[in-house]
Amino acid sequence: MVYLLGWSLIYAAVIIQLGTRYRGSAIILMILPYFAGLAFLRGRVGTDTGSYQLMFQGFSERFYQWDGIEPGFIALAKALLAIMPDIDLAVRATALVFFALLAIYVIRGDQNARFFFIAYFLPTSAYILSMNAIRLGFAITILLFAAQAIRKGTLKRVFLIGLPAIFFHYTALFGLTYLIASQRPWLKFYSFLGILLLILLSIGLFFMADIYFINKITDYAPQDGAGSKFLLT
Repeated sequence: MVYLLGWSLIYAAVIIQLGTRYRGSAIILMILPYFAGLAFLRGRVGTDTGSYQLMFQGFSERFYQWDGIEPGFIALAKALLAIMPDIDLAVRATALVFFALLAIYVIRGDQNARFFFIAYFLPTSAYILSMNAIRLGFAITILLFAAQAIRKGTLKRVFLIGLPAIFFHYTALFGLTYLIASQRPWLKFYSFLGILLLILLSIGLFFMADIYFINKITDYAPQDGAGSKFLLT
């Protein structure tokens, strides 16, 4: 029921915008706290919440041994654990940070960005990216900021803004590469050089976190014919 109420709020906001031609951020900012509160107060939804609690517990140990998990997410987790040592609260607080970033995106966005956000992005992503695929949620949000920067600055700025996404989810490298490549003329030497450097960066990341990727491949592998194990996104 609480999920249906959230979707109802989203589409009510869309109808208001279409009916009044209002494209400001106020309506969107008024409904975001609902989703933030729902994600923060959630129970042990699915399996991801419990898995992230175990992950945060590992981060809180004095002699944590890095196993390839994205360093940006580790830094965020440690910062939240420093503020609130309770592991359960720290995991839930990631949702507050996530929606705070989305609020900044809405405030900084133009009319098209805000309509895309309320009509397409929020309905499909509000729950899954704040409660389950948390690392992916942060990576996608940072890429949204990078896409937003296209109309405000150079590709260098886009790259610098989008780069932290990789340190929250390694697959963001593909999104960032596509984002930059789509804005460059392919036949120019510097365009080719830039793509080559991104490819080399991806290879470097693979060798830095090879154990992590090997474990991921193992998790995806069929287990005695019973299908794949659950994989934390």
